[in-house]
Amino acid sequence: MSDKKHKEEYEKCTNDKMYKAIFGSESDNYMICELLTRLRKMKIKNIRILNNELTVRNINDRKKIVDLLVKDVDRNTLYLLELNASVYPFLHQRNFDYDCRIYSIQTKSGKKYDTSLEYIHIDLTYGTKKLYENNDKEVYIHTINDGEWNTYVEKYKIYEYNMDKIKNYWYTNNKKKIEEYRHLIMLDLNKEELAKLADMYKEDEFIMRFKKEVDYLNNNDFGLKSAEEDLEYCLNTQKDIYEKEIEEVRNSSREETLTETARNLLKNNVDIGIISRCTNLPTSQIMNLR
Repeated sequence: MSDKKHKEEYEKCTNDKMYKAIFGSESDNYMICELLTRLRKMKIKNIRILNNELTVRNINDRKKIVDLLVKDVDRNTLYLLELNASVYPFLHQRNFDYDCRIYSIQTKSGKKYDTSLEYIHIDLTYGTKKLYENNDKEVYIHTINDGEWNTYVEKYKIYEYNMDKIKNYWYTNNKKKIEEYRHLIMLDLNKEELAKLADMYKEDEFIMRFKKEVDYLNNNDFGLKSAEEDLEYCLNTQKDIYEKEIEEVRNSSREETLTETARNLLKNNVDIGIISRCTNLPTSQIMNLR
């Protein structure tokens, strides 16, 4: 494989499968523990990765899978981590729907509510300018309150990181901010950029482990597709399904129309042979219409 082709196919951690493979490993919790440690600025070491498939509530409900659902056992804190590589107008509504489902289940303990549970939703969002009129913050912190910070739900917070602003520190060579946010900047770096970051922080085990795993997944057939490729796959599949369905409807409608035409001609005593030639229906089928 040529270097040019390799460069073109190199997947960054903004790829959903890459992100989950690196930080959602049940056999090795180091990467997710270290990411949470740096995000929360507190040592997190005893975690449990929970089932990330949400319960279906009714027959019309589609299966929903969140990116990462992790519990800090020591602090009784639940983390939902969502990587939002693309933004659409109802992103926050969708993510809040996830929160409500998870929170309603996790706060129930036997026949009482677990009031000690802390629930933290972390969004790593690219494209926040579509969501916020004032888009100059590094992180947006949300709670449920009355506007005067009288909290309605205790121990529930949403942290949404402005990943575009944070990554821009890399391109402007803001060394202080790169130092502070290298654990987030690395997620959206290409092969050459990631190698440069790793060279800058050779003593940082987290950065070095991350680069090693991204390289490994890129050099092995892991079935990774970029967000653009995945969207193309989905659109092509839907198009194929819809085209088949439309053709079936057309064929069905056409046959019903021809059958009705043949029935009307029979009522007017038109010869069966003539009806068959006009409608392309077999004479046996026309005879059964009598």
